[in-house]
Amino acid sequence: MTSAPSQARATESGPAHNALAITLAGYAVTLASMATVGVIVPQMAQMTRHLHATVAELGWAIGLFSLPAALFSIGLGGLVDRVGAKYAILLAAFIGLGGDVAILESHSVLALQIGMAIAGIANALLIAAVPALLAAALNGREQVRAMSLWSTYGPAGYALGLLLGAPFAQGGQWRLAMLALILVLLAATALCAIILPNAPRNASENRISLRALTTLFGDAALLRISATYAAIAAVSYGSSLAAPGYLARVYGVSIASSSMAIAAAKIAATLLGGAGMGWLLARGTHRQAMFAIVCLIGLAAQFLLYFPSSGMLIATGAMILWLFVFGAISATSFVALAQFNREPARLGLAFGLIGQISSIGCFFAPSVYFSLDRWPALVVVAAVGLALAVLLLPRGRQHEYGN
Repeated sequence: MTSAPSQARATESGPAHNALAITLAGYAVTLASMATVGVIVPQMAQMTRHLHATVAELGWAIGLFSLPAALFSIGLGGLVDRVGAKYAILLAAFIGLGGDVAILESHSVLALQIGMAIAGIANALLIAAVPALLAAALNGREQVRAMSLWSTYGPAGYALGLLLGAPFAQGGQWRLAMLALILVLLAATALCAIILPNAPRNASENRISLRALTTLFGDAALLRISATYAAIAAVSYGSSLAAPGYLARVYGVSIASSSMAIAAAKIAATLLGGAGMGWLLARGTHRQAMFAIVCLIGLAAQFLLYFPSSGMLIATGAMILWLFVFGAISATSFVALAQFNREPARLGLAFGLIGQISSIGCFFAPSVYFSLDRWPALVVVAAVGLALAVLLLPRGRQHEYGN
């Protein structure tokens, strides 16, 4: 059922604020925020020298990017409900710019860690605010397709960072990569300021109260969907961090070459997977059956990615296949969250929940994956994550919010 506020927003937004423009603006700023990690990973070898740091210290800095979301996403989701999604998005973008500038100017491990933590706060706020705006501003199939595309922000944003960072991985110019990222984030922020509509809010109803939190944590469907996505996000994030070094070590290619290959795979596959699953979900395709099928395909892809005899060509193809799977799983999870949520006034809290639970998994993923040396262990971790996702995804009829 379409609400009166939604109809009002559709009328007020006009031709410039159509569904595609809103989706692309929100997607762009989220990608630019997530790209911070992708820029740093190819630079790790030179940053150990320039910052007099160990790989473990840089790995901790990368982990700090996910820590704010793991700790504060629900609170930040409540902030989104209080101030409005658009204002929260713009606030997050400016915080992200501050974090990226801090990284650009860092001359010590501590400064880098502080910059990564600030950038992580911005990302945590964005992953609650952007889907809340999409769910509030769009309806029906437009909402499903927008949420499906946006849900691929993780690997696609990381890929954007790799594309920006990999060309500078061998030249000792990692600060130029950060400068390029800052310019991209500035452009995305301007796009959001111009295009995104102002969603209405009710401050008196959107306070983060004990009742609101009790209701949120008492919603088994939302908890299960959040845990489903968390299991897959942790596997995908850890695999994305470990794969460039693994492929470089096993097949003797440069870290820049493997990073560029993975970046190209991410962009092609995640967009196809997310958009394709969004199309299927919008047509009413059975959610559970499709989810189980793509998880089985994902397990095969993870095996081929890490199997040492696959070769670089097959490994790259397996990464493309895996990211297609991840895009499809992400789309299913975020669309399900929007549809199972029964209280439109708590959209920020609902998406804060999935952000917080998934970020807890992503916070531990780097240390887990960087500690694994043998390829069977990498495949086993993926198998466990995929099995958990299949078991956790809720069954039954969903609440069709926004339709």
